[in-house]
Amino acid sequence: MAIDSQQSDHVVLDIEGMRCAGCAANVESALKGVPGVTAARVNLLMRRASVAIDLRRASAEDLVAAVKRRGYSATLAAEDDDLRAGFREREMEEAAAWRNRLAVGFVLLVPLLWLTYFSDLSPLLLLTWQVVLATPLQVYVGGPYFAGAWRSLRHGGTNMDTLVALGTGAAYLAGLTLWVRQVLGSAGSHAAMEGMYFADAAMILTFITLGKFLEAKSKGRASEAIRKLLDLAPPERAHACCVRRARRSLRAGPDRAVCGWRRKRAPWPSPRGISPG
Repeated sequence: MAIDSQQSDHVVLDIEGMRCAGCAANVESALKGVPGVTAARVNLLMRRASVAIDLRRASAEDLVAAVKRRGYSATLAAEDDDLRAGFREREMEEAAAWRNRLAVGFVLLVPLLWLTYFSDLSPLLLLTWQVVLATPLQVYVGGPYFAGAWRSLRHGGTNMDTLVALGTGAAYLAGLTLWVRQVLGSAGSHAAMEGMYFADAAMILTFITLGKFLEAKSKGRASEAIRKLLDLAPPERAHACCVRRARRSLRAGPDRAVCGWRRKRAPWPSPRGISPG
């Protein structure tokens, strides 16, 4: 379905897939590269982009396409009422997703660390159990980082996901190579100590996910504060009425009250020495 760009020079987009300040800068650069865009600002916390654009030269569809070419998704933002209602729900969903991955990470990390540092199993059996525990952790907990890194690399960029995926992926592949060598009988007796590769990758993923969970919780509190501030703003119709009444009161003189106050005579003389009456 085509996006209605409306006859306006100001377009607001909801952006998904941003994880760090580098992502926000990447999206902002993509938007500024669209012909007709005079200014673009990206808010990482709210995951929104505000764009000033000449709609005679480009449309909102062009903005969405530019963002998608950088590996992110974008949609035309909803009305303010929907924004207020969606703040809390969106942040709660994100925090719940990271909490689930964090729980799985700790459940698999604890026995993996015990096997690595305290187990007296044979090297082959030890490495086999490490593979069994580390593989689902690498896939489920590390999945978002690898997906983000691939999306960024596919469009010729890098971000924090690239760093995490590169470090943990290299450690996991090193441990997996050691396990294959042990199965084939070509690994030495020190293979058990080298099996710490799996534990290293698991610890990195789990503790970075802990940071992501805490970040999502803090963003949820910040979004709640923003929502409360938006709730303090008067409705547009009431605000316009208040402004009209204020203008009428100013034209009538200082003996009239404005904007919601009951009109009454002022206790002081009016200008030019004429008493009210």
